[in-house]
Amino acid sequence: MAPEVLEGAINFQRDSFLRIDMYAMGLVLWELASRCTATDGPVDEYLLPFEEEIGQHPSLEELQEIVVHKKMRPVFKDHWLKHPGIAQLCVTIEECWDHDAEARLSAGCVEERVTQIRKSANASWILSLPKCGTHLLEFSYFMAKTAVGSKFCNPDPSGRLQVEKG
Repeated sequence: MAPEVLEGAINFQRDSFLRIDMYAMGLVLWELASRCTATDGPVDEYLLPFEEEIGQHPSLEELQEIVVHKKMRPVFKDHWLKHPGIAQLCVTIEECWDHDAEARLSAGCVEERVTQIRKSANASWILSLPKCGTHLLEFSYFMAKTAVGSKFCNPDPSGRLQVEKG
């Protein structure tokens, strides 16, 4: 959950929901990256974000402590940061989960960055990227592109937020 959600400081405006979504996108991209490797070799076991710090079933208070007060974020593997393409994606992920909601990247910016990473995929580094790494880039692009093409509407009577293409 985004820090502002954990603090209960949500502004129920469209832009606030978009920023919360970008925080979530960063976490999802981290989870996907955690199941890939920048080199050939075994893939690590799946872990939830912060699972090593607070386990699989954290309380709201535990999440508030590490996300809001300690401003922790999931850790990137060293081999991700040494790989030119994945390292660029890691920088983008970090900027999606900035503590300051106003400082987070927009979906359009993520789309642009992933597009640039994909274009640079013609460079020699892409040849060293295992198949799941190329899928990670494609999925990152798809997520950002989908978010850019969405607009939020008022909640329906049941209280659920509806998303329409537009």
